[in-house]
Amino acid sequence: MLPDKNELAKRYANFPNDRLLDILYHKEDYTADTIDAVQAEINSRQIGADELETFAVEKKAVKINNEEKAHVKLALGAKLFFFFGWFIPIAFPTNYREDGFTTKLWQSRYFRVTGVVSLLVSGLLPVWLNLGSGSGFGLWAVLFGVAYSIDPKKGITNESET
Repeated sequence: MLPDKNELAKRYANFPNDRLLDILYHKEDYTADTIDAVQAEINSRQIGADELETFAVEKKAVKINNEEKAHVKLALGAKLFFFFGWFIPIAFPTNYREDGFTTKLWQSRYFRVTGVVSLLVSGLLPVWLNLGSGSGFGLWAVLFGVAYSIDPKKGITNESET
């Protein structure tokens, strides 16, 4: 059962201004009664149009910043680190997900997995083909080049880079 308007008014009377403004900013996620109660609370607090506009501009700036962060790619050194040192991030976790770097998160996982698979291939293939003992390391380096060249996220460009 949905709360009535009085219950909504009591609930939103305790909310801080920024939370009320956030509800109005995302009004498509709320019921009409909720929007009415929040609008009434904003009017009773005499929050002006300037504060509403400032809040909307800040929200748009945060959204643009988050979209830009989502497309930031891993540097070559980080790709090498994840490919050849795939076991290290277990001890030193990165916060790519929490920080909004979704492309970096995807690429770090991609290079970890391809690094493990490449290590297995470069360790087993020289044994099966009776190659020299150092050929496994060379093969592992070549497989990094292959993984790097077929990285699906490699072609992503930021608007700020162009």
